Amino acid sequence: MTREQLDHLTVAEQMTAGEVVTMAVERFYQERKHAMIPQHIKVEYSDDSLFGHVDPDDEGIDASTSRAQFEEALVNLFYDEFPWCEVEFSRGINDRHVVDGHEDTEIAATVGQMIEKVWSSWDWLEYTEELDEETDPIAVL
Repeated sequence: MTREQLDHLTVAEQMTAGEVVTMAVERFYQERKHAMIPQHIKVEYSDDSLFGHVDPDDEGIDASTSRAQFEEALVNLFYDEFPWCEVEFSRGINDRHVVDGHEDTEIAATVGQMIEKVWSSWDWLEYTEELDEETDPIAVL
């Protein structure tokens, strides 16, 4: 609003300096919040990072179902925190995550913590047969 437009307002229509500052601060935080919402998350992982040094077949682990459940759990967690974010997975030799093309941002660190939370829960792990506590390598942990 220009000074000329402001001069034509009545006293009731004019904002106090405090209101202007409050409005500016609210706008700043809204813009910052929007800037911190990722648009694209890419997670690249290897079977070694997912299953460790065990052979899934030897341990009775259904590797393809476990991978799918791991990815689904991540997508659900990401969407809870970042609605409308595009999520992409790839398997390879690198274990990394990239948020909007960057690996070294505050939001990328948050995404890394989310990945760790899902991985360490072991809820995504699916066995080909029912295991008891003595044969379940995870139950021993």
